[in-house]
Amino acid sequence: MVLSELSVPERPDDVVRRITLAPDPALVNSLGTHHTVESAMADLVDNSIDAGATEVTIRLLVDGSRLTGIVVVDDGSGMDNATIDRAMRLGGRRDYAPGDLGHFGVGLQAAALGNADVLTVWSRQYGATPVGRRLRRVDMQRDYSCEVLSVEAAERATDFALPDATHGTVVALSEIKAGVHGLSDGEARIWLANTESAIRQHLGLVFHRLIASHRIKISVVQLRADGRLGSPAPVTPIDPFGYPMTGRPGFPRKLTAVAAGSPVEMTCHIWPPRYDNNPEFRLHQKPGDEAQGFYVYRADRLLQIGGWNGVTASGPSRRLARVAIDVDGLDELVELNPEKSGTTFVPTFARALSAAAAGDADDKVTFADFLAAAEDTHITSKKRHHKRERVVQPAQGLSPEVRKAIKNELEFRAEDEPVSIKWRRMPLGRFFEIDRAGQTLWLNAGYRDLFTPGRKAVNDAPLLKTLMYLLTQDHFSGVLYSNAKRDDAALWQVLLGTAAEEEAARQRHAKEDL
Repeated sequence: MVLSELSVPERPDDVVRRITLAPDPALVNSLGTHHTVESAMADLVDNSIDAGATEVTIRLLVDGSRLTGIVVVDDGSGMDNATIDRAMRLGGRRDYAPGDLGHFGVGLQAAALGNADVLTVWSRQYGATPVGRRLRRVDMQRDYSCEVLSVEAAERATDFALPDATHGTVVALSEIKAGVHGLSDGEARIWLANTESAIRQHLGLVFHRLIASHRIKISVVQLRADGRLGSPAPVTPIDPFGYPMTGRPGFPRKLTAVAAGSPVEMTCHIWPPRYDNNPEFRLHQKPGDEAQGFYVYRADRLLQIGGWNGVTASGPSRRLARVAIDVDGLDELVELNPEKSGTTFVPTFARALSAAAAGDADDKVTFADFLAAAEDTHITSKKRHHKRERVVQPAQGLSPEVRKAIKNELEFRAEDEPVSIKWRRMPLGRFFEIDRAGQTLWLNAGYRDLFTPGRKAVNDAPLLKTLMYLLTQDHFSGVLYSNAKRDDAALWQVLLGTAAEEEAARQRHAKEDL
């Protein structure tokens, strides 16, 4: 076919019949592959908020030390048969209201199948019969079939999860894929604690506006296999612009860009340098350099955590620069990824933002002026602030992530050899040894299970090793080992050895009580 044939006018008899081409069920394999547990929970909370929920509880079902399921309960409006069928249909998009957080029609399935093999939904709408549906990955891969649960099953489930409630929804993920499935209970326990913390931090960040304004209350709680319910941990807001004072007079400043013929406002912030260790600055415990850039919101939900989206380039001197921008109504200019963890600006929008400005004549401030002010604030603060002492470089024993964090914060002594942190057997009551000749900090392997139960590794017990490195690193520098340092080491030896023996005794008693 040549190009000219495409311009031939259509005729009524050109179409002979219409067929429906169902998507290949193998598409299910790719659903949710980029979802973490915490991003999946955020997607499920989005659905709850769209349903008018004011309270959401995330229950982590735990058997021993292992995560076996996740249940998300909300007090939203609930669903009837037609609504729940649409919600369970892959790509079952609805008419979204301006303030709705839903976007693609696959959020529920992607969030579930990214972390589990079975998704069950029960729901009760005011005045309606409770309903229930279940999707199994194996069925979806075969024919996209969905199980319709009995009214009795739906009533039991909603009565249990939503006692005395006239409406609400329960989303359950089972046959969980995420987690530690090996033999080590200790590693599984650590993973579970880290995951619960990550869920609270992520939800506190992406929903910080909604939580702070009391439009939604979110909590996370563990439910044991024997039915014991732990203490709910409320999700608290983490505001990426929650600094106590501005880093630069004249900021924050609203700049206006013109995109597609309409004004778009963005608020430019400069963090104060001496507060850059705050959790609101080191988001997800990452270095501050990685959090510079745009913070993109839609319906007050945070969609993007930093990054310049092609508007400009990142750099260490811009680490204090953050820009808040609301993109409600800008769907043609801002593309959202399915996990709602990042956005893409179309080139015309990126160019418009780079030309944003405020004021006029002598008072004019441009986006370039903002970046220059942020850079100057950072550079000036480094000159003005107290300079940290150089340290001995860490080597074997600390993970690459910890060593990178130390390198980002401190300068190393070039004249001293790096120090390694290793385990070996020592008498009870002796916690560590300083081997200056071998540039090694030895820790007593007899206490290793106290800090890293289960499988051992070269870079295990990162918290203990980091603390011991910070405590002792200057004992590995210099030619002479002063009496004052020897006395300090002896004091630490007595106190830490006693504490380790006390902790070991407590853990023995705890096991005997089980």
